[in-house]
Amino acid sequence: QTGYYEVDNLCYTCDPSCSTCSDLTNCLTCADGYYWTVNNGGLCTACPNGCATCLQSGVCLSCLQSYYLYTNHCLQCPTDCLECTDGSTCTSCSAGILVANLCIRCNDITYGGSTGCLSCV
Repeated sequence: QTGYYEVDNLCYTCDPSCSTCSDLTNCLTCADGYYWTVNNGGLCTACPNGCATCLQSGVCLSCLQSYYLYTNHCLQCPTDCLECTDGSTCTSCSAGILVANLCIRCNDITYGGSTGCLSCV
């Protein structure tokens, strides 16, 4: 089973960096967010911060939620953005409402008259 290896009919958990492994210190395949490198012995190395998948060189191919891809790196979305296309354009919010491509919490008096905040002010 994925994430486990067997010794003498007993199952043991692989290292968190491994999707499959032959023993505790040797990955056969890497878990999401990790990549294979010979510099880490038999274990996989974590992708850079915010990367969901990356190449052996640490170049990001896709990003975790609340991050966006910019020149092979994952950068954090603006505050309260669940998803964004760049550092100033939110497409969905983890908190608040979407106003002019940003996530605004309704108790922010700066946006007290904005559409969507009227019921919260």
